[in-house]
Amino acid sequence: MKLQLVRLLRMIALLLLVLSQAIATAGSSDELPDPDGKPADHGRPIKVFILLGQSNMLGFGRVGPKETKGSLEYMVKEKGKYPHLVDDNGQWTTRQDVRYVHVMDQRGVDYKDMEKFGDVRNEWLTPNKSFGPELGFGHVIGHLHDEPVLLLKACIGNRSLGWDLLPPGSERFEFEGKVYAGYKDVANFWDKGAEPKAVPWYAGRQYDADVAHAKAVLKNLEKYYPGYKGQGYEVAGFVWWQGHKDQSAALAGRYEQNLVRLIKSAPGLQFAEREVRARDGLRQLWSRELRFADR
Repeated sequence: MKLQLVRLLRMIALLLLVLSQAIATAGSSDELPDPDGKPADHGRPIKVFILLGQSNMLGFGRVGPKETKGSLEYMVKEKGKYPHLVDDNGQWTTRQDVRYVHVMDQRGVDYKDMEKFGDVRNEWLTPNKSFGPELGFGHVIGHLHDEPVLLLKACIGNRSLGWDLLPPGSERFEFEGKVYAGYKDVANFWDKGAEPKAVPWYAGRQYDADVAHAKAVLKNLEKYYPGYKGQGYEVAGFVWWQGHKDQSAALAGRYEQNLVRLIKSAPGLQFAEREVRARDGLRQLWSRELRFADR
């Protein structure tokens, strides 16, 4: 158990390092080298990292313009940060060894349909329009691995772990006179003793959809990883960035259990997590999250 905790803390530390490469305002003395522009060794299995969460994982980082303080272009071209992101001609570098794929629910599709989804991104890693943690994470992971790397992001914004992303096996619980949904329940919460009123959704629906979409990508790697030669893949880890939607007292108090169950749904894998603290109201969520590691 202690070994698992050490591995988890290492992955969290790695994620924090990666995020600082992408969004921090302070530079680092240990700069990443410029990518060499060469493809990875396609004779080796693809290292797959699955990125899950809500809005912050989705990514709202602004690439430009450089006149906008805080944009990536401003930080790189005006402040001289993250030199590995630009080449000698001032153009954005591209990692030909790291594929970035983002899949997401399509608008207007029935919530019970897990097969239809949209390809938001399917490209080699480079700054493009908006970005999230995948940009910094991908550069570090690509630098660390000789194998092909696939960053597979399956997420959508405004989703809670305690309802939309509730993992299988989660049970109902009571809080202040209300009953909150367990996995597959068709109401978020209801008064104790009353009948739940069904809505066109269910607890864990987004979990089921995101997992189904990720599996569909992995079954069709010829489409999503150009140059794939049937060499197979290894799901090397999960990255989880979420939390804001669970800041109510009921869901924050349940976050620890839900996060543990989420991690146990992918046994044997490295798992790095990060939540977002925006206000004092999230302190309970933060304390619950810190304790899950010793499970």
